[in-house]
Amino acid sequence: MDQAHLLPPIVELLLLIGSGVCWTAAYLFIIYRGYRNRTCGVPFAALCGNLGWEFLFSFVYPHPPVQLIFNWIWLALDLIIMLQYIRYARPQSDLFGRLKPALSYTAIGLSLGAAFILVWAVTVEFHDFEGKYAAFGLNFLMSVLFLTMLSSQGKRGQSVSIAAMKWIGTALASLLFFSLYPQSVLLGVLYVFIFALDAVYFFAIYRITNKMVRPRLPVPPSRTLRG
Repeated sequence: MDQAHLLPPIVELLLLIGSGVCWTAAYLFIIYRGYRNRTCGVPFAALCGNLGWEFLFSFVYPHPPVQLIFNWIWLALDLIIMLQYIRYARPQSDLFGRLKPALSYTAIGLSLGAAFILVWAVTVEFHDFEGKYAAFGLNFLMSVLFLTMLSSQGKRGQSVSIAAMKWIGTALASLLFFSLYPQSVLLGVLYVFIFALDAVYFFAIYRITNKMVRPRLPVPPSRTLRG
């Protein structure tokens, strides 16, 4: 698929950098919240997919320099998040928490391997060595799973800052790839769905946070009549 470049190159570069910075900030907020709440802020399936994508496009099919730097940063940050999963979330997991440590670590390793192979297979099948289909597919998965996680465990491990950075970062990436590939129907559908789901996630977690921090008004003392 040929690139259309609807926007000037400098604008596309700024969108790339802006998206990368927002996603880096989202990962840092996730790590901070994970340590504070002693949990993992990324659903396990999405985390495996992210690590598979980042490894593939860092070392097997490395991206151009600017994107490659972000890939390395995200890979390092996602490895920290995986350590948080192993330390905090794994013992509480309905699946891995019931297994002996050796079996649970083996299952985690197999999940990572399977995710890497699936991302590689999508890349080869669609001849997409930019990784755009896998990236937006994983982003859609994350958007769904973040809402599911919010429903199941509340605000634990999550924050308005994470939701905002994910929403803005993906919106900037969507604008960039619409400029590059306006003819792609699949990508266009993914842009719309991800944006809508991220908006729902942001306002849901904003509402929950607002309820938690809203101060209660003091109850006025009752008045009595004196004779």
